Amino acid sequence: IGVLEVDIDRKGRVSGLRTEFRQPFGDGGAFFLRPALELRSESLPLMSESLEQLAEYRVVRRGASLEAGFSPVPSWRVAASLVAGKDKGQRVIGDPAAFPTQEETYAGVRVGATFDTLDSVSFPTTGLRADIEYLSLQPWGDANVEGDVARISVDWAHSWERYHLLLGGRLASALDPGVNYQSQTFLGGFLNLSGFGERSLVGNQAALARAVLYRRVGDTTRIFAMPMFVGGSLEAGNAWSARDQVDIGAMVVGGSLFTGFST
Repeated sequence: IGVLEVDIDRKGRVSGLRTEFRQPFGDGGAFFLRPALELRSESLPLMSESLEQLAEYRVVRRGASLEAGFSPVPSWRVAASLVAGKDKGQRVIGDPAAFPTQEETYAGVRVGATFDTLDSVSFPTTGLRADIEYLSLQPWGDANVEGDVARISVDWAHSWERYHLLLGGRLASALDPGVNYQSQTFLGGFLNLSGFGERSLVGNQAALARAVLYRRVGDTTRIFAMPMFVGGSLEAGNAWSARDQVDIGAMVVGGSLFTGFST
């Protein structure tokens, strides 16, 4: 399967072009190879501990990967990939002396596993999804950044008739003190610290916990009724530059009231 994907958000903060090819093989196509190329441009804000913006970069990312994976059943997938690319950050806001243009070349290995039984991407009513990823950046070729990053995310859904509860959490940690673009994790946006701008919090360490309660409304007996949901969320989390700055007492709280349609 070949995929060409264009991603442009309405604020112009993130835009990109990605193409990949997935080739299954083995009994039932349980094994697969997936090479991919990506060009991506995104805004990277730099915030103080008091959440005041100090600067902003426009980061252009160019990357390639070759992934090999095994998916014995639809709910399970394990994969490992070779990754390489270049990230260039151009300062657009901030003091030129304090925030110079930066360019990084990286290479390494990414391994991960996914378990997913959620019955919907947008408004799940039952199931569990867990993602675990480990990225190891190595000084191969002309790569000039090193370090290891671990990330885990979990979402669990449960229902009582028309009421649905989604509980979730994310943890991300750069295991080495060095800071680079690949080691950073973003927070901010709807259900990801609602009330903050999309991807407005960034750091080498990040934590997020959330609870989302929503109810389907309208006439559910109609064959062609579009599912409509109303609900609210409560979220807590933060992002930090280094592990010695991580402070549970510094978690910031966000929340939302929303109406949504499953189209």
